[in-house]
Amino acid sequence: MVIEPFLKPELVFSRPHARTRDELFRLLADRAAPLLPPVTPEQLLALLQARERQGSTSTPEAVAFPHAVSPDIPTTALAVVTAEPGIEFSGSHPPATLILCLFGSSLTPWEHVRLLARLSRIVAHGDARRRLLAAGGPNDLLDALRAEDRSHG
Repeated sequence: MVIEPFLKPELVFSRPHARTRDELFRLLADRAAPLLPPVTPEQLLALLQARERQGSTSTPEAVAFPHAVSPDIPTTALAVVTAEPGIEFSGSHPPATLILCLFGSSLTPWEHVRLLARLSRIVAHGDARRRLLAAGGPNDLLDALRAEDRSHG
């Protein structure tokens, strides 16, 4: 599964002003909702927060994979964020500097799982994470992620 069909330029952020997880979730929910009608920003925010309460989506490599899944979400969308110095997701992991946020329908769970697996394989490589984090802005970040996706067959 390639990730490019799920990338939305409106959901790519390089060093946003969000400093906390909740500020980031608000930003992502506000930007994603217009792309995913009929869901509202409040619904997306609640879904992201509820999933995070189940367990942190961050990793020891400073990557986070927050996600919102609901039958009301009509299609899958991927948000990509680089955050400097990082956003705290879990006290047991370093602050996340790379955030890959998925919004998807619970009616197509295989799509969500495959996309998460693909993203995990891509960012498992330290060089790939460094290239993504080195992107100069949203357009460069989008290009870098597309290149990583193509290079991982």
